[in-house]
Amino acid sequence: MSARFELSNKQICFALGLFSAAVAMNFHSKSEFMLWFKYTSILLLLIQAFRLSWYLPALVSTCVASLYYTLFFPRLPNHSSLELFIGICIIILFGLKFIRRKSSLSPEIIPWIFRVSLISVYWFAGFHKLNTGYFDLNSSCAIRVNDLIIDGSVNYLGLAKNSVIKTLIVATFVLEMVIPFGLLFRSSRKITALLLLLFHAYLSIRVFADFSALAVFLIAGSLLDFSPKTQTDHLEKSFRIYSIFVAAAILIETLLNQFKYPMTVYTVVHGAIYNFGVLLLFVTIYRTKTTALSLSRNQKIGLLIIPIAVALWSLRPYLGLGNTANLTMFSNLVTEKSRSNHFFIDTKSTKLTTWEEDYVECVALPEQMKNEELEGFLLPKQELSFIIRTYAARYPKNKLPAILVYQGKRLNIPDLKTSAFAEYERLYKYVFFRRIPKEGPCPCLW
Repeated sequence: MSARFELSNKQICFALGLFSAAVAMNFHSKSEFMLWFKYTSILLLLIQAFRLSWYLPALVSTCVASLYYTLFFPRLPNHSSLELFIGICIIILFGLKFIRRKSSLSPEIIPWIFRVSLISVYWFAGFHKLNTGYFDLNSSCAIRVNDLIIDGSVNYLGLAKNSVIKTLIVATFVLEMVIPFGLLFRSSRKITALLLLLFHAYLSIRVFADFSALAVFLIAGSLLDFSPKTQTDHLEKSFRIYSIFVAAAILIETLLNQFKYPMTVYTVVHGAIYNFGVLLLFVTIYRTKTTALSLSRNQKIGLLIIPIAVALWSLRPYLGLGNTANLTMFSNLVTEKSRSNHFFIDTKSTKLTTWEEDYVECVALPEQMKNEELEGFLLPKQELSFIIRTYAARYPKNKLPAILVYQGKRLNIPDLKTSAFAEYERLYKYVFFRRIPKEGPCPCLW
């Protein structure tokens, strides 16, 4: 009979601490509301850092973050939605623990939950990129994400730009859809984790350190041994150091931002500090001895819930239930029926709704809405309705004039707030669409 998941298990506390660090890395806005969450999450992280076995700060941090994410779900960055799902699972497990005084999770299955979750997220992120837009050598998101690599390869190594881009496109699919499966095998687990960490180290200095912090949590969980008998003193010390680097990265980024340093400066500094903390953390994790524990047949079947859940969330674009915030970030994917560009899924035959096809062309929008960058694009009517509702609340006394094209008619609208496009239903918040290009390959969009 295997040892059960106990609250005194320091490996569990260690993993919870890494999740708290990911939460802390995710608050960027300078609004007072966001700053409260940022500094609260940093404080809770540092409290746990100096007493790892005291899981309460991590649990509070998880609850606070989950509450915040719930307010905006599903209109969140992809990693924030993932953190919400993970946070809910953590809260449920602790709730069951307090009610039953016993958990149904045994130590051997916990790292497998991390591994299968990580593989599922990577695989579906890669799957969405199997489209003509991502393979376009002029507009592929591989160019935007890897611009430093491309510039260095062309300017310093003298390589042909198109060859570098093609290589990076292929490398993306290998990294997202093939390499993560190495986590399933004990012999390849550490080298797989190293390759994924190197990828996220690069992303961290390219402004994606928040996403990388979540990946660090999942990668570390894939390598850990959650048996209560495992020695954890070295993990406690490494977590303390990691937490200090996380706090330093966040605070220095905030300070540089406050003093108006360019984004290219403070994101690199932020990412570099964070990467150094990750390096020290994984030096310790790699030195930690683990044992090979086998899973029962029922446990293996139970793990299938994870890829099924990720699939249900991620494949919504092909059903017409929203085309963003479901691992389609930076994929060049278009799912509007007349422009569907995926190699294997034609949305003409898979969609359950025509919401995305009922679109408006945004010719000119009011000054207040310029930062939405919608002009020259198509936008589903209900998404425009949600945006109008947002700006009507923000600018109640201002008129919002616009020029739109809808169903072939050019419309000069004196005030969007009083137009038919302002008609709103609560459902619109939960079906999130990004803008659609009028023609040609889809540009690189979040």
